[in-house]
Amino acid sequence: MLHLAFGNLYAAEVPEIRLLALAFFLICMNQPSETLLTVLRKSKLLLLTRLAAATVAVASLALARPYGLMGCVLALLATQLINLANLRIAEWVAARGHDLTSTLNGVRA
Repeated sequence: MLHLAFGNLYAAEVPEIRLLALAFFLICMNQPSETLLTVLRKSKLLLLTRLAAATVAVASLALARPYGLMGCVLALLATQLINLANLRIAEWVAARGHDLTSTLNGVRA
């Protein structure tokens, strides 16, 4: 697909692009947890997870800068893995303090 879209322009960066695709997949995996926290009105908890992800992103990108494109891609991938873990923990915390059954029943009614 890359070759069809861009020709040989990015031929040297194929490994980096593959890892970027994985990072973007992880971003998509984060969306359901973020939506759940929004629906449960846990905006402070969501803000904390996003603040943690932003902090990790800035720090890891600063550390990865000397390693070029691959370092930055790996930093982004690590950030999304950490963000996914933080969101799953936040989801568990939010669900523990909320009766999801009554929420779902209220939506169906």
